[in-house]
Amino acid sequence: MDTHIETVTVSSKGQVIIPEEIRRELKLKKGVKLVLIKKGNLITLAKTDDAADAMKDIYKFSEGALAEIWARPEEDIWHKYLENAD
Repeated sequence: MDTHIETVTVSSKGQVIIPEEIRRELKLKKGVKLVLIKKGNLITLAKTDDAADAMKDIYKFSEGALAEIWARPEEDIWHKYLENAD
């Protein structure tokens, strides 16, 4: 897998332009759906057909968030959840 680094600018509408070379290489045409993943200060875009790989990052993030919650027994979040489930 090649690494390609570009600097892009966010427009006033929050849009960025994916450089032409990258769009051509990845066959990105108008209307192609991308998955956006934010982790800390890192933003990753992936083609939806590559989304399974991208979702691994989401799983890792979710697993980390749950581990953090489980590490705080004083909050007893599961007891509170079960009380409100009825």
